[in-house]
Amino acid sequence: MNKELDFLKLLTKEKIISNQVAEELVAKFQDDYFSILLHLVDINAAPKSKLGRLWGDWVDVVYTQLKKAMFQNEIVQKLPEEFARKNKVILIYQLGNVITAATCTPQNDILFNKIEQLTKSQISAVFSFPDEIDEAIDKYYINENSLKGITKQFSTNTENTNTDEMPSVISKKTKEYLINKAKSISQQAYEGKTPDLATCNDVGNTIIEEVNKKIDIIQCINQLRIIDEYTYSHSVNVAMLSAAVGKAMGYNTNMIKELTLGALLHDIGKMKIPKVILNKPDKLNQEELALVKKHSVMGYQITTSMGVPEKISEIVYNHHERINGNGYPRGLGREGISINTQIVSIVDVYENLVSDRPNKANLSRHEALNIMLLEGQKVFDFDLLYKFVNIVYKEDSNKLKRTFNSVLYGDNM
Repeated sequence: MNKELDFLKLLTKEKIISNQVAEELVAKFQDDYFSILLHLVDINAAPKSKLGRLWGDWVDVVYTQLKKAMFQNEIVQKLPEEFARKNKVILIYQLGNVITAATCTPQNDILFNKIEQLTKSQISAVFSFPDEIDEAIDKYYINENSLKGITKQFSTNTENTNTDEMPSVISKKTKEYLINKAKSISQQAYEGKTPDLATCNDVGNTIIEEVNKKIDIIQCINQLRIIDEYTYSHSVNVAMLSAAVGKAMGYNTNMIKELTLGALLHDIGKMKIPKVILNKPDKLNQEELALVKKHSVMGYQITTSMGVPEKISEIVYNHHERINGNGYPRGLGREGISINTQIVSIVDVYENLVSDRPNKANLSRHEALNIMLLEGQKVFDFDLLYKFVNIVYKEDSNKLKRTFNSVLYGDNM
């Protein structure tokens, strides 16, 4: 009879569950006794602290309520945040050469050997529940050296000037022109006609002209955005911000034109998707989501018929591809995605996050970039992501890069 099964007997002895319930739980969770423990916590079978203490005692470690624990911040951060989150472990304090670490798997020798290598210290384990560890990580990694702390710090530095609410520097006349032309281009695609390439080029040239005139006077990149009519302004905004990125990267005129036109047309395939699906306020079902994902292929077919260069159509085709291979429609990896496509992908995500949409309220630029930095590290090229953050915040991108690498991977700054 194994120890975990004896643990269930202990629960029945403590009158937390009956023998019949114990048998039902073993059958339901297929002898996964830790999942049984978490289930008992979820249904409030007993006080969480009592269940934690019983489990901890049974696996020969102490149960620690992290809300009551005293943390040493400098010790916590001896582990990179990403490592701590992935492995559900957080360092608490150090006494001599021994560091106490809270984990939900205190018998994982491989994990603790790795932690000892990273910290060059001996590790003593205590037991805590996974959600308690996640909560502690959220609390004790938020400082100037953490990813969340970086964006929080930027937000604090600019709190006296709410740049998110600053008016657009694009004139009313230019806004109307861009929106009307975007509508015309979209309507042609919606009707099954080939969008007029000359009109697209005129819009692209106007966008580039606006960026060239306004980029040096704005305090926030959001001032280059148009807030009216999301359906049509989204592509204009992605083109505007992409042009700003290209300019900041030292692109020549022709390169910026290619980038801008690809960004302007990146969602043209959505004109082939029923509006009732695109504007659906609720979560899309699998069939609807599969249909929406076809818009990049449809967009590629439209732009190819327009006669635009392949490198521009490629942006339309691949703007939902990701460097880790988990994008669509083809699951391309880093080598199969052009730099221009990757730029448009980053800008597209940002623009979606900061825009009001039929099924989602907008976020501030700080909130949007926080999400992108924390969740986008595996799907976007770091150098391009840093460059975009640099443009948005006008901060030193090399400094950002050193900080992120230090936090995520333990690299020396």
